Amino acid sequence: MNKITKLLLENTKKELAGALTNIAKKIIDNECSLFVGSGMSLNSNLPSWYQMLKPCADDLNIKIQPHSDLFSLAQYYVNKKSEGELRSIVSDQISLLAKSTALHDNLVRAGFKSIWTTNYDQLIENSLRNVEIAYNPITSDYDLASVSYEGKINVYKINGDISNRKGMVLTQKDIERYTDTHQLLLTFLKKELVSNTFLFTLIPQHFDLTLFISS
Repeated sequence: MNKITKLLLENTKKELAGALTNIAKKIIDNECSLFVGSGMSLNSNLPSWYQMLKPCADDLNIKIQPHSDLFSLAQYYVNKKSEGELRSIVSDQISLLAKSTALHDNLVRAGFKSIWTTNYDQLIENSLRNVEIAYNPITSDYDLASVSYEGKINVYKINGDISNRKGMVLTQKDIERYTDTHQLLLTFLKKELVSNTFLFTLIPQHFDLTLFISS
């Protein structure tokens, strides 16, 4: 290891320690929210958005890549086939038997009062049940009536949940109508983005979770 690399690593460790201390303080003061991205689900062997829509593309004889406009593809499939078929294809690939990881369990134990996610699966809820923490699942404007900041963690699922196929945000039309169908949920998110610090989990597929947790 050369001197420059060694110096960069040492500086990174110092900055990371300071950042972790700052985040820990904000969590204790209820000023930090967690945002869980798709990488967390990939580590539980659930499919990516690209993998979920690959059967639709194959059915339509369309070649797609992970960076393709997948919401437009989903809309095209609905136009050619049906919305019911699309929602069945997607939901059937999200296994309700998928197990949350040790990282899931450790994150929900950290003390976040709000957890936001784009994922349809229930891995976060599984972890909360595993560690016996009460929570409010919020998937629509209607559910916002159950928001509580005392004794429960609010789990905001901004793209919907596997338990309600019709409510999942899947197509381009769903995206275009989102500001109308999820107006209050967006307001809550904007308010929290202004008032809180957000910790985003961007965990790549096949990441060694045991190394992360033990470090």
